[in-house]
Amino acid sequence: MQDFFHDKTIKDLVKECRTVEDVQEMMKLLFKDTIQRVFEAELEDELGYQKHSITGNKHWK
Repeated sequence: MQDFFHDKTIKDLVKECRTVEDVQEMMKLLFKDTIQRVFEAELEDELGYQKHSITGNKHWK
């Protein structure tokens, strides 16, 4: 789902909303995506390397 919003502008997103429920669902997805990115950034900062980085492999040997 993360890539769903990646290259879209607010105007692009609004075009997909036809009802109040659509807007609510879009807001829910945007919030979820934002929280996911915050958690991933926090984890990368704490661990000192990015997700799927080869650097992380040395910590598990």
